[in-house]
Amino acid sequence: LLRVKPDGSQLWENVFERAANGRFVARPLELGPADEQEFLVLYGTGLNQFVSALPVRAEVGGQPCEIQYVGPHATLLGLSQINLRLPKTLRGRG
Repeated sequence: LLRVKPDGSQLWENVFERAANGRFVARPLELGPADEQEFLVLYGTGLNQFVSALPVRAEVGGQPCEIQYVGPHATLLGLSQINLRLPKTLRGRG
C-alpha cells in the first residue's frame, strides 16, 4: 500500500504479514482522512499484453477503484504494475 499524505510525502505499508505458522495473512488496512490518498500497488508478469487489448477495470471489496496506472514497471524488465486508488467508501472494512 502506498499512502500519499497531503504534503506529498509517501509512506509504504505491507498489506500482509507472516503468521506464526509461516503463512502470509492479510493485514487490515485503515484508510486515512479525506485529504490522504491510498494506492494498492500490484505486480505481475505478462499483464502488458492484455492491457492493450482489453478495457481494464478493478474492484476492491465490491467497490470500483480508479486505476491510476497499468503498464510496465519503471526499472524491472518484464514486471508489470497496476496502481489502484482505494476509494474512501472502503473505510472501516479492513
